[in-house]
Amino acid sequence: MSFIFLIGLLGSFLVFGPGLVAGVIAWLKGYRPWFWLLSFGPVGMILILFKPNLNKATTPEERERWESRADWTGGVLSGFTAFVMFGIPLIAVVGYFSMTLAPAAPRPVPTAPAMSTEWFEIPPDSSDRGDFRENTGELPPDAKWE
Repeated sequence: MSFIFLIGLLGSFLVFGPGLVAGVIAWLKGYRPWFWLLSFGPVGMILILFKPNLNKATTPEERERWESRADWTGGVLSGFTAFVMFGIPLIAVVGYFSMTLAPAAPRPVPTAPAMSTEWFEIPPDSSDRGDFRENTGELPPDAKWE
């Protein structure tokens, strides 16, 4: 259990650390930082580094276009990160407890094997050849016509 906890802690640092850095970089460049806080760790940090500074936009339309594109990118990355961090483990926990707490499925009732000629073979020394003929209407393979 402690190994899993350490892996989760390391994953949190790898996601939240660069995400905080990406949020600060976004704020310094004029973007909304909350879109970049969970921006898939190093991926979001690298992407925000390549975004242009909003203060260098020449027209208000260009600034708005840059800002909406950056908000969309950061939001998609943050949503994906939130799903990976919270959605997948939640699905796993629900699946685990539904398997362990739910009553076991009833086992199928054993049935006879499929009907075949092997099932009805009677050894030659058997005394119940008459029952075989009466029940199936067939003669055993070693029977002779009289």
